[in-house]
Amino acid sequence: MKKVLWSVLFVVVLTGCAGPRYKGSSSIENPTSSKVVIRNNPKVRLGFQEAIESWLKAEGYEYTVVQAESQYDLDKISLEYTGLWQFHWISYLGEARITALAKGQKVGQVDYKAPNLLNNNKYGNAEERIKYMMAVLFKKITPEDATRLINGEQPAAGAAAPAAAREQEIVPAGAISSAPTSTAIK
Repeated sequence: MKKVLWSVLFVVVLTGCAGPRYKGSSSIENPTSSKVVIRNNPKVRLGFQEAIESWLKAEGYEYTVVQAESQYDLDKISLEYTGLWQFHWISYLGEARITALAKGQKVGQVDYKAPNLLNNNKYGNAEERIKYMMAVLFKKITPEDATRLINGEQPAAGAAAPAAAREQEIVPAGAISSAPTSTAIK
């Protein structure tokens, strides 16, 4: 009986520690007045770039989209991204990275990882997860608060969800929303 209890406890602890996580930092100067260039990555699902564009529009940023091979505009923030979808019963965003470059230097990077373990928080709206990445990159929220929100927890005291998340009724994983949600990224 004790072996069964210890096994269950081990699985519960392992599952609780294996939720999706955000890591990253940003030193984007004056992020509210920045002009942005999105460097198209044709190897990543189109929905990833659409989520980035949607977040930029909602936050009021001017942006353009260029091919990945295009010359860098040193007067603008360039965003490069990659995303990897994984499959465990259904497709989900397993890993992602958005990198910001300005004046030829990396000024920010955010990584998202959803381990393929027993935690069901790995499933969910990929667009929501990408928008939290953007909010971290543009200093609207910390990586720790983004991790808390995506795992259905409350952010740290005094922290607020990004404006785009509030306006679009993005809710933490597991919460109930009256807003219609998209089911998948293309």
